[in-house]
Amino acid sequence: MKSKLALSLLFAICAGIPAFSQTCTDKSDKVCPDPIVTKVYERKDVDNLTAAELQSFRNGVKAMMDLSAKDSKDPRGWNYQAFIHGLPKVVKESLDLYECCQHSTWYFLSWHRMELYYFERILRAQAKDPNLTVPYWNFTTDPGKDVPEKRKMPASFRTATYIDDTKKEVPNPLYSTHRRAGINDTKDAKAKPICIKITEWQTAYGKAPFSVAGEDGSISFGGSSALGVHHGINATESGATESQPHNAIHEVVGIPGDDQSLASADGAGLDPAFWPFHANLDRLFGCWQQSHNFLDPAKNPELKKLLDSKWGTTKFFFFDVDDTNAKGWKKVCLTGKQLIQTASQLGYKYTDCYPFPLNKTPGQKDDSSLDQALSAAVVPRMVVSTALRFPPELGDEPVTITMDLPSDVQQRIHGLLTNELPDGSVILHLEDIHMNQPVATLYEVYLDLPDRPVLDWRGRYYVGLLNFFGIGQHHHHADGDLPLSTAGGRSFDITEVVRRLAANNEWRADKLAITFAVVQNEPDEDCVKPAAPGPDAHIGFTEMSLSVITGNTILK
Repeated sequence: MKSKLALSLLFAICAGIPAFSQTCTDKSDKVCPDPIVTKVYERKDVDNLTAAELQSFRNGVKAMMDLSAKDSKDPRGWNYQAFIHGLPKVVKESLDLYECCQHSTWYFLSWHRMELYYFERILRAQAKDPNLTVPYWNFTTDPGKDVPEKRKMPASFRTATYIDDTKKEVPNPLYSTHRRAGINDTKDAKAKPICIKITEWQTAYGKAPFSVAGEDGSISFGGSSALGVHHGINATESGATESQPHNAIHEVVGIPGDDQSLASADGAGLDPAFWPFHANLDRLFGCWQQSHNFLDPAKNPELKKLLDSKWGTTKFFFFDVDDTNAKGWKKVCLTGKQLIQTASQLGYKYTDCYPFPLNKTPGQKDDSSLDQALSAAVVPRMVVSTALRFPPELGDEPVTITMDLPSDVQQRIHGLLTNELPDGSVILHLEDIHMNQPVATLYEVYLDLPDRPVLDWRGRYYVGLLNFFGIGQHHHHADGDLPLSTAGGRSFDITEVVRRLAANNEWRADKLAITFAVVQNEPDEDCVKPAAPGPDAHIGFTEMSLSVITGNTILK
């Protein structure tokens, strides 16, 4: 379970202390006007843009960058828009709406949808193209028909120059040098795809409900309501999609310790790839909504409760274009209630949902509809847990940590395996992760590996990827330069792994062994993955715990 220290810290991953601009949101009675929708724009796969559409997108990005160079305090400029998300330490002043990003809370998906919406409107105005939209980078390929090229940084983003309409070679505004080796094309080598285990999306997409209440550690699609704005500190406040593929891709594209790269939440928005990357995550969210009937509150009790909660009513502020005044912009606000149906409420849609299924994800339990759960007898939520304090540090070599399971935990897991108890979850928590330097590596996590195992992320022992996005970065005070190292946590739902092992007579009831191994090479593909942390890196966590949750975990 979460430590009291972790719950009290609430240090911001996106910035320093104070982490949250006071104007990012407020509790006033101010009403956020609904956006005016005059047409429905279509966001397309970046690889399917016409030459004219791609050039218009480049023009808009360059215009925003030029505006930043001319006036750093114009909120329509490229840097200012990036700083709304987070603030690199090279920036010494804090302006209105700086450092407003929402990570590790249930606002993650809604806030980034808002951010992308207003960024797109500014981009369209700066490009002087009334039809321009932000394209999406479809790295989420169909596992049955995988196309490695789609897992590469889009071709239009990975070259330093391009040939313009006049046949001249000019600098490419979509290119960034703040990317890991292998992501961009170079004169010596072409870009490589990101390893497919890092772009894996099916686990998150199959998660339901959208959110859970309380602090018991349940993992949902969108995050926990346990904490509010601005940041949770443990991953149990994070939704499944934020953890994977979001965090993992941030780490593999960016450069460790570079706070102007995707590896750092502080400067991620400076990389032009940030926006198509997040457009695809927003597309995943929208397709999940369709798949889980999460569009009409009159037909979905969970959605109605969500929209009536703080998720639906909390106001977040942004800047929008405004042709009626000399400045050309205005400050606006938006709530979760105003973005559920993107076509009718925000005026945009995506070309399609491929490869996201629009029916129940194969192999996943259908708990997306709460009608049956709400009509069934309420089963009190019960949690039993055990913890191991100060487990060994992680390093270059695989580390296995063994935990004895007390009788009450054994009994609860047995009840889940035999269906004697209500549906529940077995959750592994890593509390208060700390490190002595920025780390952008990933560890494969396995449960109860046999002797002399072959580490295979497609096998029955695989739990998931441990990422460190936003943890252990040295941030700075918005009004100074005070460094600090933030703590944080990560959580994994290991229920299905336990079931697989039990079905294969490999589940040891009295203990479990968790193995952490730096991301392995793919045997049949040369792909981009994070490097090992290095001999001088010290990665540890204060506590490893296991929780068994049974009963009703519906949002209250």
